[in-house]
Amino acid sequence: MMRILLAEDNPVNQMITRKIVEKLGTKVDVAGNGREAVDMVQKESYALILMDVNMPVMNGADAAAEIRRMGYGMPIVALTADSETMTAELENCGMTDFISKPVNIAKIEALINSCKKPAESPARSISSDSVEGCINYVFTQLGLEREIVTELLGEFVEDSKIHLEYLIDAVRARDMARAASEAHYIKGAARNMGLRNIAAAAEIIEKNARSNSSNDYELLYKDLKEKLTVFAAEFSRLS
Repeated sequence: MMRILLAEDNPVNQMITRKIVEKLGTKVDVAGNGREAVDMVQKESYALILMDVNMPVMNGADAAAEIRRMGYGMPIVALTADSETMTAELENCGMTDFISKPVNIAKIEALINSCKKPAESPARSISSDSVEGCINYVFTQLGLEREIVTELLGEFVEDSKIHLEYLIDAVRARDMARAASEAHYIKGAARNMGLRNIAAAAEIIEKNARSNSSNDYELLYKDLKEKLTVFAAEFSRLS
């Protein structure tokens, strides 16, 4: 069963959101503030985090940034009543999307469905993107036919392999400027294809490299490579 972390300090909002999410067939753990959320992420494996922005002790933006610094790549979706300011907030702290309050069951359901992974694929124990989800995303956003999207996906898979090699070369050479550039390249391409988890993994590397943080970049690279490998394998089976 899919496991979700809900970070929300208001008990009424906690109950409402939890009931909605559990109704959709998921298991929900609740954190009362950002600090609790950060601690819980280190103890359990979550497919998705729903993160209130304004919380005591540690707010949602700081908690999301901390989770990204630790190397976790699952989607983190902001729950906020102030959606107009969220674009910059998302970019700055590593959140992947936002849902405006009051929460809507249809939006929550769409979000959860986008994170679900087919049971028949063991490799999907890591957070991964689906080929069908990608095709639907590109069709919805750009109106391109399936054949064209499939061709684009093939180009993305092959191009990403090349830039993954550039990225690991830069990491091992401790060339953080080049590593950030390569991670940014992969992130941008993945976002254009609607591949949230791949984009999020690349973004973690980019942000850490730009700030020259002392992280285990080999581990972060491995996470990104695994996500791309799983996606490429699925694409190969379906194409």
